[in-house]
Amino acid sequence: MISVVIPLYNKANCIVNTINSVLQQTYTNFELLIIDDGSTDESLQIVRQIKDGRIRMIGKENEGVSKTRNRGVSEAKYDLIFFLDADDYIYPYCLESLMNLRDKYPKADLWSANYEKIKDDDSSPVLYYSKEGYIENPHRLYFYRSWRFRAGSYLITKKSFIENGGFSSEVSVGEDYLFSQHYISSRFKCAYTPVIIMSYKLDNRSLSQKKLHYKKVVEWHFDFHKANSWQKLAFSELIAKRIVRDIILLNFEEFFALASKHKFWIIYGLYSILKKKFGRK
Repeated sequence: MISVVIPLYNKANCIVNTINSVLQQTYTNFELLIIDDGSTDESLQIVRQIKDGRIRMIGKENEGVSKTRNRGVSEAKYDLIFFLDADDYIYPYCLESLMNLRDKYPKADLWSANYEKIKDDDSSPVLYYSKEGYIENPHRLYFYRSWRFRAGSYLITKKSFIENGGFSSEVSVGEDYLFSQHYISSRFKCAYTPVIIMSYKLDNRSLSQKKLHYKKVVEWHFDFHKANSWQKLAFSELIAKRIVRDIILLNFEEFFALASKHKFWIIYGLYSILKKKFGRK
């Protein structure tokens, strides 16, 4: 059985659609944990109007998405955890597809699938790796965006999630990316299917991150000393892109902080971007 964990914070306009996508799953052996992170809109009242015995509501003070997800795992009854954001949508066969993948590849600790993004009513798949099975050389696939996982696209065992340390509460932007990099660089094994099981909408939320302290963004926490060559390419690329964004938004505090900490890796990031664009996969 599966524990579905949804962190909720001020999503009154979309939470019903997300919850319904879970309740309409062809695989029905799950509990739905909705962890309210101190919402100040009508989200909590809206959820309470949905009557289904599989739903459990847990309220807490506002602490951010990482601690909210971690709280959901600590409250989960079952060993299989499925994270879903409150504004995403999973297709009816989502959980069934992941459970079938788990049955086919029982040695894995994480099972992931493809997903798609929606922008201006047009949808397109995010990943282009078409081979089903255990993931080999995951960081290379991550660098070329051939394989990644995000909330709504994977199952993970509760035991391995806890052993990996969960989501970092020190990061407010990119905490899922940092988690995935820690996870796939550990001893845990991952399996993948190219079946598209969920969708998310692109928006302009990234522009609202300007006022965050630079130590809260994922780029600040990259550790190049522990990274392999593919991770160094990916990390430096993200840093270079963040630096460019800081210049555009005139966010000079973050610009100087990242430039001072990472130095050489900013230049290496430009090389990384060129390598991805013109290099052979």
